[in-house]
Amino acid sequence: MKKILIIHTWGLGDWMMFSPVLRGLLAQAPEAEIDVLLTQASLQGLVEMYPQTKVRGRLSRKLNFLNLNNLNLIRQMRSQKYDYLIFTGGMTSWKCDLLSIFFRAREKVALLSGSFQHSLSLTLVDQFNQEQSQYKNNLKILKLLNLPEDDRVYLPRAKRDPPTPFSVLIHPGGDRGNPYKRWPLENYLALARELRLRGSQVGIILGPEEKDLSSLIPENLGVKLHQNLSFSELVVVLGQYQTLVCNDSGLSHLAAGLGLVICDLFGPTDAKLYLPPGTQHRAVMRPQALSCQPCYNKNPKSFGCSAMDCMKGITVEQVLDVVADIQK
Repeated sequence: MKKILIIHTWGLGDWMMFSPVLRGLLAQAPEAEIDVLLTQASLQGLVEMYPQTKVRGRLSRKLNFLNLNNLNLIRQMRSQKYDYLIFTGGMTSWKCDLLSIFFRAREKVALLSGSFQHSLSLTLVDQFNQEQSQYKNNLKILKLLNLPEDDRVYLPRAKRDPPTPFSVLIHPGGDRGNPYKRWPLENYLALARELRLRGSQVGIILGPEEKDLSSLIPENLGVKLHQNLSFSELVVVLGQYQTLVCNDSGLSHLAAGLGLVICDLFGPTDAKLYLPPGTQHRAVMRPQALSCQPCYNKNPKSFGCSAMDCMKGITVEQVLDVVADIQK
């Protein structure tokens, strides 16, 4: 196992959910060269934190095989010969199968998902189970590679000083394309005020998806506002806090990899699938679940509603109690 190509077409959280596979690969072959193709350029800083790992290019997000960028990148990569080609869990099966034809590898590894359940060129396959977390699904890749099964989040090269005691970082945003996963901002502001009254150091972090929220945070709130961060700056800021309170988002998985304890708020998505692994992390949901929850499981391409009762039903007091329990 000397040369490996990984194709990752998803986002930050999905990469972190794949990270146990990287731990297994590097433990088995610490000198292996790992090339990665991405669809999101913003992940390059994260990916290259891993030893011997290099981003070699970016595919277009929709994987259009007539896209000139895709064709040029595939042509450049054709000269490379790999021991393993690995598709991260959750990629549509027919795309895995078609893409794998264009790359030279001794073994081609993927989890089959979607309606296409046959393989023309993949050599090591298993089924992607939609009712299991991506962490659990990615253990199947470890099994296909005959590597020890360990679902702990893996994030190397991230030095962290001891965080400030009783410190809480709040991330009120998330994917702008899925606003239904967001707890109301006024609730986060009320949470920040009460946490400060209870003696916690509180910060609020905003990324590119939350630029619209910046002007809505009062200057007299008395919290530290972190925004416009590079990836390396983001890692440093996360490392300063003990606890992250957030909506279901990729940031929760990155923070878990850095050792923060996560208080994750869930409404339309399923905590069993998306809460980072580890008994220290907590999922918070409305006290009485709605019959429609979690609607994301039923239709990932069209979920959520304007009422957002599943998120609005989570109270500030609930979250305060969970944070207090975490920080005992």
